[in-house]
Amino acid sequence: MKGLYSTSVAAVSVRARLMAPLFYRALPWALVSALWLGLALWSVNAGSFGLHLGAIIAVYALAVVGVDLVAGRAGMLHVGYGVFFGIGAYTLGLAAQHWTVPTLPLVLVATVIAAVVAWALGSLLAPLGGYLFALATLSTSAIFESLLRNLPGFGGTSGLGGISRDMVGTGALDGRAVFFLLLGLAAVVVALYSNLRRSRLGRAIEAMRLTPNVAQASGVDIAALRSQLFVLSGAIGGLSGALFALTVQYVSPDLFGVLASINFLVMNVVGGQGVAWGGLPGALLVRALPQAVQELRDYQLLVLGLVTALVVLAFRRGIAGSMEQLWDRLRDRIMPVVQAGAAATALTATDDDAAALSPASSGRRNGGDEAALRVEGLTVRFGGLVALDEVSLQVRSGQVVALIGPNGSGKTTLVNAIAGTVRPTSGRIWLDDEELTGMTPVERASKGIARTFQLVSLCQTLSALENVMLGAHAFAKAGIAQGLLPFLARREEEALQRSALEVMEALGIAHLAASRPSELSSGQARLVEVARCLMSRAKVILLDEPAAGLHAGERANLAQVIHRLARSGRGVLLIEHDMGFVMGLADSVVVLCDGRLLAQGSPREVRQDRRVIEAYLGEVVQL
Repeated sequence: MKGLYSTSVAAVSVRARLMAPLFYRALPWALVSALWLGLALWSVNAGSFGLHLGAIIAVYALAVVGVDLVAGRAGMLHVGYGVFFGIGAYTLGLAAQHWTVPTLPLVLVATVIAAVVAWALGSLLAPLGGYLFALATLSTSAIFESLLRNLPGFGGTSGLGGISRDMVGTGALDGRAVFFLLLGLAAVVVALYSNLRRSRLGRAIEAMRLTPNVAQASGVDIAALRSQLFVLSGAIGGLSGALFALTVQYVSPDLFGVLASINFLVMNVVGGQGVAWGGLPGALLVRALPQAVQELRDYQLLVLGLVTALVVLAFRRGIAGSMEQLWDRLRDRIMPVVQAGAAATALTATDDDAAALSPASSGRRNGGDEAALRVEGLTVRFGGLVALDEVSLQVRSGQVVALIGPNGSGKTTLVNAIAGTVRPTSGRIWLDDEELTGMTPVERASKGIARTFQLVSLCQTLSALENVMLGAHAFAKAGIAQGLLPFLARREEEALQRSALEVMEALGIAHLAASRPSELSSGQARLVEVARCLMSRAKVILLDEPAAGLHAGERANLAQVIHRLARSGRGVLLIEHDMGFVMGLADSVVVLCDGRLLAQGSPREVRQDRRVIEAYLGEVVQL
C-alpha cells in the first residue's frame, strides 16, 4: 500500500469529496458574518442605547457558547448556568466595593473562580445525567439566587454598583469601545468553539451524546469528558458574567437566578443547539426582541410568546441549526456527482491488502500460538438468573473463534463481560499476561479490546471517516486546547486521517469516507464498524453478529475482511447465527447453551457433536 495516496484514483476522488464541502461550510459563516456586521452597524447608528444593547447581545452570544457545550454538545439538560454567570458578575461587583483596581485582572479571576466552582459542582452533578441533572442544576440556581439576596455584603435585592470600566489602568472605556471589545471577543470565542466539532474531542463529544456505548468502546472516558466540559462551560459563564457586569456596571440577584438560567437555555434551544454560532440569533430573539416591543406594554408578553412559538415551530432545530440543515440539503444535491465518481473508481480489496491494516496494527505475528484472550470460569448473574455459568475459552492471535448457541444462551452477555460493560460475578479475563477483570471498558479499549455491536452502531452526526477516526481516540493525544486551536494538533489529525483512509481503502470503502451513516447500506455500515475497530490498534476484536441483515455478496466480502483480520495477527471472537458463514470461516467453534459451555472444537467436530445437534443445529451436515 506504499504510495497509495499519490497513485490511487479512488483516493484522489475521496479527497475531492472531502474537500468540496468546505465551500458549503463557508455559506453559514457568510450568514454569521452578515449578522455580526448588521449588529455592529445598527448599534453604531442607534447611538448610546444601541451600543449598550449591542454589547449585551454580544455578551449573551458569548455566554450561550458555554451553555451549548453542556446542553447542546454533551446533551446534558443544564438549567443552572446563571450560577456561573452570576459568579463572574458578582466577583467584579464585590471587588468594586473594596478596591480600586483595573478590571482586566478581575475578569480573569472571575473566570478562574467560576471554573473552580464548576469543577466542584460537576464532580457531584455530572454523573447524574438526564432529568436528575436538570433538577439538580435548577436547584443550584435557586440556592445561588437566595444566597445573593440574603448574604451580608452582597447588596441584597438592591444589588451592587460602581463597577469600573477601566480595564488596564489607562482610563474608563466608553460605550463604543466596550461594544466593539465584546463583539470582537464573542466572535473569537465562537470561531474557536466551531473548531471543536472537527477535532478528536469533538468526535468524542458527539459519540458520547448519541452513541455512548460506541464512545466507551472507543476509549472515551465519558465521566471525565463530562466533567471537563462542565468546567469549561463554567469558565465561559464566569467570563461572560464578568463582561456583563463591566457593561451594565451594576449587578443584582434577579439577573442571575432561576429565570436567568432558563433564559440561557431558551437562547440555546431557539438559536440552535450544537451549532457554534447559535447564540447570536438566540440572544437577538430573547434579549433584543423584548426591547423592540416594549411599547406594546400589556401585549408585550403576548407578542413575545407568539414570536417564540412561531420560531420554534418553523425552525425545529433552532434558527442556526435549521440554516445548517438547509446547507446540508444543498450539499446533498450537488455532492452525489462527486461521490458517484469515487465509487466508480473504488479499489477492490484483496488478501494482499492485509498489510494495509497495519496502521492500527497490534504488532503481532500472524498465526501465533499464544493465547491473546483468555476467559477463565466466567459467571454472570442478574439477580437469580444465571446468564453465564463457569464459561472458559481462549482466542489466540491470528485465530477466528466462532461463538454460537441458541437465542438467550449468553453469547452477547459473554462479549459484554469481555468488553467490560457487564461485570462478572466471578471468573477472570486476561489479555496476554494482563488481567482485565477489574478494568473499565475504557481501560480495556486502551489495552487492545475492540468490538462491534449486535445492531450497527455509528454516530449519525459524524461522517464515515470520522466514525473510523473515533476508534483512535484511546491513543491519540489532542485535548481541549488542541480542539479549540487545531493548528496545535494538525500533524496528529492529518496522520489519523491518513491512517483511517488507508484502513478504509483496504476494506474497499474509502469512496464512502465523506458519507453519512444514513447513506450507507447495512454491509457498508458493518465495514465502517470494523474499520473503527482497526483504528484502535486492537489485539482482539469482538464481532457481535456482523453478518446480520447482509445480502450474499456483502457476507462474502465480510468473510474476506474477517479472514484478513486474522492474517494481520489479531484474534477475532465472532458471534454469528449463519452456520454456513461460521463453519467456512472459523478456526475454532465454541457453543453455549443456557449460559454453559456445551462444546468446543474445530468446525467439523462441533457439527458432528450430538449435543450440539440436539440443542442447536438440528441435523448433521455432511462436510
